[in-house]
Amino acid sequence: DQELHTWDTFDAFTRMQSKHKWLYSHRRQKWGAFYGTEELALQKRFLDCFCKGDTAAMDRVPAVRLEVNENRFEYKVITADAWPVPGTDYRPLYLDAATGALTANPAPADGTAEFTPAPVDDTANRAVFDHTFDQDTDLVGHIVLKLFVEAIATDDVDLFVGVEKLDRDGNEVYFFSASGGNANGPVTRGWLRASKRALNAGRSTEWRPVRAY
Repeated sequence: DQELHTWDTFDAFTRMQSKHKWLYSHRRQKWGAFYGTEELALQKRFLDCFCKGDTAAMDRVPAVRLEVNENRFEYKVITADAWPVPGTDYRPLYLDAATGALTANPAPADGTAEFTPAPVDDTANRAVFDHTFDQDTDLVGHIVLKLFVEAIATDDVDLFVGVEKLDRDGNEVYFFSASGGNANGPVTRGWLRASKRALNAGRSTEWRPVRAY
C-alpha cells in the first residue's frame, strides 16, 4: 500500500526515539512480501530478540532496507544507516506550463496550464510535464511538489498528482499500486484538497512538508 501507508511508516521510523528500530520497505504485493521466506526469517529474528531474549538475533541487520524498482517486478536492494538516506542529493526541477517540460532551470516566461473537473476519463484534460534523464538515475526519498493554483467558479479544489515512468519508446512502465491488487500503477501519486494545504511549521522541512491537521 505504498500510496497509503508509506508516508506514516517512514514518518514513524523517523520520529521513534528508540535505538532499536528497523525500516523494511518494498514495492511488491504486501501479503506476498509479508509471508515471503526472507521476510518471515527477519520477523523471527526480531521476535527472538525481543520475546526470547536472544540479544544478538538482530545483529548486522541494517537500520534501513529499501527496494529500488526498475518496474513492477525487477528491483535492487540498497541499505542505509538512517532515513532519509545520508548524503541524499535533493535537486529542484521547475514546471514550464508553456512547453509542458520539467526542467533544471526556472521557465523563461510565465505560463498557464488549464483543466476542468470533468470529464475525468479524458487524458487530454490534465496538465502533463515531461523530464528526460540523460543517465541512469535512482530516485530514492521524498518527492515534493509546489503548485500555484487558481480555482475558477469554486472556492476549493482537489488535486491529484501522479509520477509516471516512460521507457525510451514512450511506453509507460507499470508498478504495483495501492493494496497491491492493481498491477498497473504509476511510480507514485498524491492528493490534496487546497483548503487543507496549511503546514506544520515545526515539523516541515523544504523537502518534507507536514500538513497541520
